[in-house]
Amino acid sequence: MKYTRAFSLAILTVVALSVLVGLAISTPTVHAQAKKGPASDELIYTAVPLRNVPDAIGNTIDAYIFGLRPAQVKAIQGKPGISLYTAPAGIVDFIFNPAPVYTTTLKGIYTREEAAKKLGVNPIDITYIKVNKTAGTTYVELGAYSGKGINPFAFRQIRFAMNYLIDRKYVATNIYGGYAAPMYAPYSYYDPMYSIIADIVAKYRFSYAPALADQIVTKVLTAVGAVKKGGKWYYEGKPITIKFVIRTEDERKELGDMLASELERLGFTVNRMYMSFG
Repeated sequence: MKYTRAFSLAILTVVALSVLVGLAISTPTVHAQAKKGPASDELIYTAVPLRNVPDAIGNTIDAYIFGLRPAQVKAIQGKPGISLYTAPAGIVDFIFNPAPVYTTTLKGIYTREEAAKKLGVNPIDITYIKVNKTAGTTYVELGAYSGKGINPFAFRQIRFAMNYLIDRKYVATNIYGGYAAPMYAPYSYYDPMYSIIADIVAKYRFSYAPALADQIVTKVLTAVGAVKKGGKWYYEGKPITIKFVIRTEDERKELGDMLASELERLGFTVNRMYMSFG
């Protein structure tokens, strides 16, 4: 049986949501407010492909109210008579599958250590355990199990280590051209809710630290019986392979390749699966 779940690691808030105002609409200055005219008799909405926006704005359309990519922003900036507005527009994240490779329900009430002993595994192999006292059973999930393989992302410690494998500041500045900001939690500092978790985020001091990520991953994989040979991780003689779907439409391809390369440097075998949203 195949299991699928999702664990999302938000890394950036994209701030390139832009309202572009063409020559036919006044810019929001005090002078413009004083010259407001009558209500419009007609508004015409039309679809414009993102790649065509730089040429269309001020010519065939007067306003474009949707998210732009950095390339389009750069092409429009500085055009006479056009104003560009930025605001938080979306989130860029990596989604990991933390599903177990094997699950079972034991008859009886067991602690993690007792369940591990009964199954003949290391307690660290167990990624989740739940006792049902009414039924007198113990449900167990394993991230590594003989004959079933291993899912590194089933282990919370390895998912956590991914925070140190992504250079958020580089991505925001160089790939998104400054039109993004680092994120370390589901809320970014653009969100009013961020003040509630700011102290929690601060205590972890997340930064690009691949050596620390390697240290965490090595500790977990070694404990569950994986072996590193020639710089590659193996479990029961087979390479630990990550199937990585990488979006190709925009900057996400570059981001996907960056993380894939980091995972390979840690010793994983990465199957890069290039796909569009469709």
